[in-house]
Amino acid sequence: MSPAIATRKQELADRLMRINQAEFLNQVEELILRAEMQARVDESLDDIENGCVLTLEQFKKGTEEWMRANGIM
Repeated sequence: MSPAIATRKQELADRLMRINQAEFLNQVEELILRAEMQARVDESLDDIENGCVLTLEQFKKGTEEWMRANGIM
């Protein structure tokens, strides 16, 4: 992350701390959620494009191994 972006994020966070309107904060939260979800979509599409994917069977096996290792199964 560039220093300019980091500075802008901090400035926005500082300004946001002064807002006391629940509806406005709800709108900001919705915008942040959308941005986070879009970033996840973009990452997933990049992974698919680059072949960084698992078959359903590989995913299932990895999940079961993780569950056993964590005492869930």
